[in-house]
Amino acid sequence: MRYKFIFLSFLFFYHLTTNAQEITDLEKALLENCDSTIILEGTDNFGIRRKNAFMVSKTGTNISCYLYHFFIHELPRFQGIPKTMASYLEKQETYDRYSDTLEVNRFFEIFSIDKDTAANLWSEVSALKPWKFKDDSTYDVGCPVKTTRTVRGDTIITTEQSLGIMDGGSYELTLITKEGIKRLSYYTPEEAEKACPGKPGRQHVIRLKELILTAFKKDSVFY
Repeated sequence: MRYKFIFLSFLFFYHLTTNAQEITDLEKALLENCDSTIILEGTDNFGIRRKNAFMVSKTGTNISCYLYHFFIHELPRFQGIPKTMASYLEKQETYDRYSDTLEVNRFFEIFSIDKDTAANLWSEVSALKPWKFKDDSTYDVGCPVKTTRTVRGDTIITTEQSLGIMDGGSYELTLITKEGIKRLSYYTPEEAEKACPGKPGRQHVIRLKELILTAFKKDSVFY
């Protein structure tokens, strides 16, 4: 239970720092040049270093899509040179920076999508009203579980959040409009919804994810 508490505390802290983070150069560009943008990110926890992001922007009647795909195990390995030199090159070339922040680099691309598909995607996603979504800051991580313990003869009942999954992935939803930026965070929303169903925010972000994956022709946020 102690380790679960530490893990859940880590996720809560991560959520706070995510919402408090400064605006990135890419977000600033989207804010200044687009009317509205929806960014769905999938990030592995515990340093596996995978980050995928699906971006959909609307400017007037034009819908544009962008993709960011970084996975450390798909990067080329340095062979035939000393390990210490390879380690140096790896640190200089990529890894921590590219897996932490969305930016325009070799992992960022304009996603080619036909006009009708893009328009339908925006229409269906907008119908979910993502700007009104609630996330784990409202629902907490996991489901409430009552625990009973005895301290000096007294029975103490406490309620803690538990999901039983300590290595799942997180969805980060960033909503950008001329009025500002809203950040939402969900830890394994599919599993959380199975364990303690009935949370509209989780249900809606799962549906949003399905719509985006279909349009971008991907099987998973963590492809």
